[in-house]
Amino acid sequence: MIGIRSLASSALVGLIAFVSPASIGAGPSPAAPEGSKEARKELQLAAKLLSSKNGVEQGIEKLRAIIAKYPLDEAAEKAAGLLTEFGVGDEVRVRLVDRTTFRKSLGVEDRAMLEKVEKLLEDLRESYGPVPKVFTQHTLELAYYDSQERFRSAGGEITSSGRFTSEKKDFATKSIAGKIETYPPIQARSIQDRETALRGSLIHECTHYLNAIHLAGALPSVFDEGLATWFTSRLNTESYQYFRITDRERLESDCRNTLNLIAKYPDFVKFLSADRGFGRGDATVERWYALCYSVVDFFEGGEIGGKKASRKQLVEALRLAVDEAVAAAKGRSPKALPPQALLERIVKEFYGADLPAFHAALVARIVKDYKQR
Repeated sequence: MIGIRSLASSALVGLIAFVSPASIGAGPSPAAPEGSKEARKELQLAAKLLSSKNGVEQGIEKLRAIIAKYPLDEAAEKAAGLLTEFGVGDEVRVRLVDRTTFRKSLGVEDRAMLEKVEKLLEDLRESYGPVPKVFTQHTLELAYYDSQERFRSAGGEITSSGRFTSEKKDFATKSIAGKIETYPPIQARSIQDRETALRGSLIHECTHYLNAIHLAGALPSVFDEGLATWFTSRLNTESYQYFRITDRERLESDCRNTLNLIAKYPDFVKFLSADRGFGRGDATVERWYALCYSVVDFFEGGEIGGKKASRKQLVEALRLAVDEAVAAAKGRSPKALPPQALLERIVKEFYGADLPAFHAALVARIVKDYKQR
């Protein structure tokens, strides 16, 4: 971690004072919990590690150990506060890369970024609904790079503003470790637009995280990306100052402008199994995302033969299909569900219709409701 010495914040200074030799030598007060003296010694070691150039990870693990070993001690409270200063929460871990650039040039701090992601996950979970979890133990790491160049050097795509990956997935222990990587939006023309774009990117990637937790990461791209774009459109509603358009308006405009790619039924079927961006780049990637959005959005606002459904029902139906795939995998990671067969099954269940009827209704809805901008 670069620039770690710059993190000698008021919290760290206060902690060092708390665990100073003089303080330790005085011993705990009669009312202090048993073991407080030893806890202070361990806290002092953690503080030294955090102040060193290469000791941050060891320091963080030491703080976690203190909380586990001395849960009722004052040292545990100090350790928890310092973990927050370093972007470490109960579920989420934030890593600012490079921290010096973020703190000095962009005014971004670990604690603030941690609070942003935790609040966003809270809002997203409320909207996602009470779908049971496949993985009951889950953690999320956010690697926030200070530039697109650094993001790309870590393996990020040039046509992507972020990515989610499952670092560890264990069906035996029902545990998963997710990782989001993103960077400050380069297209933002103002601070407000930067914040709006960043929020949208985080919502998108956090939806993938929830899809992994609740749906085992077994969704085909059309649903995985469709849900991610749909939640982004509904939870990130600020209009960009420069473009004067919201994420939802942009998605629906891109979809309307690229309707020719799925206007014919055979092309729609090919789209369902197509690679990201149809294997191309530039604007085609954005249009592919928009088409994925339209499929999920249909279940919220479309109808066939007078029958309607909802996005909530869609997620529940996807979960049932995932349960079958997980059971068939017998403790191993299930393969992604086949998109065409999955969509056909859901359409028949919800609307009593076949896939060509869904395609015709989808195209008609895009023409009628999505505005070109």
